[in-house]
Amino acid sequence: MSAAAESSDSEKKSTVLGDRLRLDLLGLDLLGLWAFALLIGLVAGAGLSPALKGSRGGLDWWIDRVDLAAGVTGQFAAMATWLLTIQLLLASFRAKGQRLLATSLAILGIWPIVSLMGAQRLPLPPELWLGAVGMAGAGCLLTGGANRQTRPSLAFVLTFAGVSLLLELIFVTSSDWLEHAPEALPRLRGALGLTLAGVALVSQAHQSSRGYLLLPAAFGACGLLFLTALRAGQPEAATWILMVGRTLQSMTPDPQWARGSWAPSLQLCVALLALGWAVVLRMLPTRDKSAGPLIVAACAFLLAVPVTPLSVAALTLLGVAALPQRS
Repeated sequence: MSAAAESSDSEKKSTVLGDRLRLDLLGLDLLGLWAFALLIGLVAGAGLSPALKGSRGGLDWWIDRVDLAAGVTGQFAAMATWLLTIQLLLASFRAKGQRLLATSLAILGIWPIVSLMGAQRLPLPPELWLGAVGMAGAGCLLTGGANRQTRPSLAFVLTFAGVSLLLELIFVTSSDWLEHAPEALPRLRGALGLTLAGVALVSQAHQSSRGYLLLPAAFGACGLLFLTALRAGQPEAATWILMVGRTLQSMTPDPQWARGSWAPSLQLCVALLALGWAVVLRMLPTRDKSAGPLIVAACAFLLAVPVTPLSVAALTLLGVAALPQRS
């Protein structure tokens, strides 16, 4: 009994650094707002905008509005990523017993943030871009290891995220001389991402007793979205079906999706629903919730979309936000 009580007390006292991202005066959850802007910016900018421009005519009004929404939310997400990462890195140095880890994360986190800032003006040099991917992956591995005792599910997701980024780095650097790298590494990365998306969806259900009752409906919604996207390739498909399919296709990193590969699109459907669920729960005016499930969902979503300076910097932010705390 005493051991179980101590374990329960330890779990309650254990928090992550991202739990500090709140404005109590205004009742705002900064991490939730950032995740919402990231979700809308990537869906509108990377998915819906290209889908509208490649569709049938008569949608000029919608194209202009979607481009405006994508530009505003995308820039907000980029600026918020810089500011929140810097704020968390400064706060990490005040964490008890985490000075060495905080210093390592600060050193690793500077590169992706600088890369994101530079990418707003000019295309990044290959060396700077590859270094940012490697640093973000190392940061996720560090915080994943730091959470292995207090939050095993979060440690699992962060470790897989770090491995996925390192696989992307190996794929880019070795594709010219490693014969089977272009085929094997993306498949392995896709398998990791699909696993993380499933874990992220289940972790949202774990936040409340009624969540598991909604889990079958959530998986059903993912299946319907996935089947709708598959129907977009059929002739004489309805306009809205074409829009859904082209939106998902634009947001999927692997070009093999158009030739029948189902795993990347299914991964995106599951991760998209998981992050949407996490944002809604995070923004509800209820009791304080841990940032862990939102970090898990955001990691799964960022691994389901193409690797860009924004996604790499966002994974850096999530790695710092997952730094364990003890009160």
